[in-house]
Amino acid sequence: MRRDENTNLVTIYGYDALHASSNDTFAALGMVTPYTIKNVAEAAAERLGASGVIQIRNEANAAAFEASFLEGANFDGKEALREVLDDVAEATQTIYYLDNQERLVFKRLEKDIEADLAITKDLYFTMDNSGG
Repeated sequence: MRRDENTNLVTIYGYDALHASSNDTFAALGMVTPYTIKNVAEAAAERLGASGVIQIRNEANAAAFEASFLEGANFDGKEALREVLDDVAEATQTIYYLDNQERLVFKRLEKDIEADLAITKDLYFTMDNSGG
């Protein structure tokens, strides 16, 4: 939480396990060759404390998760885990996020996709910072 002393404006920040992935490294995954992109995603999910990995994909990128690295991918071990997840998403043409069940989800976006959740005014709330 941050408070602007001049305007008394309060800003609240919330972080999930993905934020913590910036402080961890690829080396911490302990990957042993050969491994696939799917193996890396699963190891990252475990390291983050996620309850598993879900791949929402189509045939166009299904093979990407099975790509095997016989001698290891182009990592020296010092890369932040967040960078590794970004690389997995780039290689599989997906986005990633933690869902409401703490699963690491890799999802390929389609042109005509409908939102899983519409955020409407009835979901808004007002914060009361009255102490207590």
